[in-house]
Amino acid sequence: MALCDRELSIVAASANLVQFSGIDAAAVLGGPASILFDPDTQARLRALLERDGLNQPGFLPVRFATGSAHPAQHCAAHRHDGLVFLEVEAAPEHRQALASDDRMVPALSEAIGRMQAARDTAVLGDQLVHEIRRLTGFDRVKLYRFYPDWTGEVVAEDRADSMPGFLGLHFPASDIPAQARDLYRRNPSRIIPSVVYHPVPLLVDRASGQAGRCVATCRSTSASRSCAACRRCTWGISATWGSGPRCRCRYCATGPCGG
Repeated sequence: MALCDRELSIVAASANLVQFSGIDAAAVLGGPASILFDPDTQARLRALLERDGLNQPGFLPVRFATGSAHPAQHCAAHRHDGLVFLEVEAAPEHRQALASDDRMVPALSEAIGRMQAARDTAVLGDQLVHEIRRLTGFDRVKLYRFYPDWTGEVVAEDRADSMPGFLGLHFPASDIPAQARDLYRRNPSRIIPSVVYHPVPLLVDRASGQAGRCVATCRSTSASRSCAACRRCTWGISATWGSGPRCRCRYCATGPCGG
């Protein structure tokens, strides 16, 4: 969903909002955030906006105004072009072992230490894909490097035995065209939860105009996650795949997204 940056009025919402909140999307368009979220969620969102600016996604738990009838959800929030985008996903019943915050922080610290010890970029690339796969549980992680003509090569890979190998393969510049590279510069982390999905329309308040999704973190089409390795020059990207649907690595969720 999208909210106006200043007064946090709702200008767009996905048609499946009712599944997450018990509130019909058409009923909230043009209204204030208070008709959808409980007071604690509104306070957390305002604090996050004031503290972080949300030029990159920030994360928070959300509860809807319908109360205990709908449990807390996970939400990624970010600001773009005068709007605050909220991407909501159902909180998973079970997380992978490293997903809890008390274990993730030391695990990340250890991973960074091992990467800092790499003696050259080749070793660093191998360590990077290994650590990403260990932390996220994806079935394949590859590091894809761009060359000056924007052709690319898979220079590092960590994968399950069941996944075909891409290491050493070269790809034409059209594999990741200019418009896609531009999106990575603006939003270096993007996730596509599932190849088995049902498209959900985005309802927009006519008085507010269109709400673009170019900076959305959750996408559709195929099950993968990718991150730009260098935001300004786009040195390359790391990309991951899983054999089943999932949402954000932070929560290791497996349900569909809404917002």
